[in-house]
Amino acid sequence: ALAPWAEERMGHFEENPLVRETMARNNSFIQVGYFIMAARALGLSAGPMSGFNHEALDARFHGDSGQHALVVVNLGYPHEGSFRPRSGRLSTETATRTL
Repeated sequence: ALAPWAEERMGHFEENPLVRETMARNNSFIQVGYFIMAARALGLSAGPMSGFNHEALDARFHGDSGQHALVVVNLGYPHEGSFRPRSGRLSTETATRTL
């Protein structure tokens, strides 16, 4: 086992598929964030998309494996001048309140 200290808690996950699925989905989104950060650190543009046809994508790339896509990330090198100038930002004093 990769985490022998957690074996006593495994029953909780086996008995609760909703807990298991929710935890897996949340952890997957965290990993997508790391993937995007790594791509951008390499100079790539990365655009995550969630409004796609999940069934068609799963059928095309996953077949009957039981795996499902959560997000699609387009990757590429940006065209020169393809970004708008950065918009204004609120000052720290305007955006925060120290208690």
